[in-house]
Amino acid sequence: MWAGYFRRGRIFGIDLYDKTSLSAGRVQVFQCSQVDAPKLTALAQAHGPFDFILDDGSHANPHQIETFGILWPQLKDGGTYIVEDVQTSYWPAYGGGPLGSEAYGRSCMQWFKNLVDSVNLPEFLEPAPGGLDAGIGSIAFHHNLIVLKKDLAERYSNMALDNPETRRKLAQPG
Repeated sequence: MWAGYFRRGRIFGIDLYDKTSLSAGRVQVFQCSQVDAPKLTALAQAHGPFDFILDDGSHANPHQIETFGILWPQLKDGGTYIVEDVQTSYWPAYGGGPLGSEAYGRSCMQWFKNLVDSVNLPEFLEPAPGGLDAGIGSIAFHHNLIVLKKDLAERYSNMALDNPETRRKLAQPG
């Protein structure tokens, strides 16, 4: 399907099970766990960086988060990272749970929601908390899907935040 959609693209797939027989032409399939950091990194160094990364793996919340940590650095500037099947954030069998629960607090949805402020890092008056990523240009949440765009261009505030007087004024409650 992807070869038909991306008619000139090189397509690399991984699967926990051996599906290497599906390799043909511009499509290469590798056997690998989606959380095997050394192997994924080696594959990315050999074949990347990538324009698109699509996580349609185990759907386990810890795997979705860990895979992002491994593969996001392997995405080209301007590239798109997609996490599919994030409904598992609400299902205990996949490491998720009901809203407000401890399990949901560790879910893929909550983890990516915690990254949303990354898109506005230039607006922070105080140092940003750890875990945010200046390379995240946008995050979009869709039904069972999260889409991130990488943007490594330096972004600036439309306010003169390098001016101490401006910063002081903006820090005052309205």
